[in-house]
Amino acid sequence: MRGGRLLAGESMSRTTEYRKLAATEDHAILLEESGLIAGSPRPSFLFRNPVEWLEARDLGELPTFFQKLEAARGQGLWSAGYFSYECGYHWEPRAASDFIPSPEDLPLAAFGLYLAPTIFAADLSSSGPAQGVENPSLAISYEDFQQKIGIIHGYVESGDTYQVNLTDRVQGRYPGSAWELFAHMMEAQPVEFGALLRMGDRFILSASPELFFRVQGRHIIVRPVKGTAPRGRDAEEDAKRMEALAKDEKNRAENVM
Repeated sequence: MRGGRLLAGESMSRTTEYRKLAATEDHAILLEESGLIAGSPRPSFLFRNPVEWLEARDLGELPTFFQKLEAARGQGLWSAGYFSYECGYHWEPRAASDFIPSPEDLPLAAFGLYLAPTIFAADLSSSGPAQGVENPSLAISYEDFQQKIGIIHGYVESGDTYQVNLTDRVQGRYPGSAWELFAHMMEAQPVEFGALLRMGDRFILSASPELFFRVQGRHIIVRPVKGTAPRGRDAEEDAKRMEALAKDEKNRAENVM
């Protein structure tokens, strides 16, 4: 099953095996698709043993980072990794006037370059009884929250943005392993796309219903959640949903952005 080939009739128990591998090998990356939207599992990808590992820790490093990714694609290599939200400051420098990356944080961007992934059909198999996160708490204080809300109001009033998602961290302790937590995430709130990345002694676990884009030949497919609505059962219901979207201020802002 190596070398980028999907084997028909493969045992679904391999999903747990690949989750464990992704959580135990440094610079291993698991990109898991459940097939909830497609109706059947799409190929999932496990990347191991990169031939090169790329990191960007400063916004000024991003142009060269992009060039290296493009050069690797031209050489026939596979690339897998992540871009942090803060990478967006590269395109919106005004929002980054006081942004200074911390050396203690994960890199702004990190990608591995691989010869080929292991490709398999994932399932949402259970990993047993879930363990809860102990003593969860918000990392942001009430004073910092108020200050950030004030800054956001300033951006909106000056016309720099329509909408801002103010997020912060929740801290807590999980007594189980990273792969068990990932399995519980995918089982408790089934979504189409999941990811598990091993970064030294730290992990990135992600579960998202959105497909930002998929390139198939000359076509690009996107399946966003915000600013959209499902198709109706007929043309009349389609028209009603289109009208509702057009009249909704929040959804209009999402589409403009």
